[in-house]
Amino acid sequence: MGFVAWEMGFVAWEMGFVAWEMGFVAWEMGFVAWELGFVAWEMGFVAWEMGFVAWEKGFVAWESPVVG
Repeated sequence: MGFVAWEMGFVAWEMGFVAWEMGFVAWEMGFVAWELGFVAWEMGFVAWEMGFVAWEKGFVAWESPVVG
């Protein structure tokens, strides 16, 4: 009877460990999703900067006297 109780406790411990692993995997997936979102944000920021530089160049060209 003691052995059965020990086995039941061990099975419960294994189930808890599996649940912990599943939580860890979910956390890792969330972290990866966060990293991907951060990379997307950085790419958007770079695109914004490139657009701003293009706008500045256009503004300078617009202000410059036309040589003809």
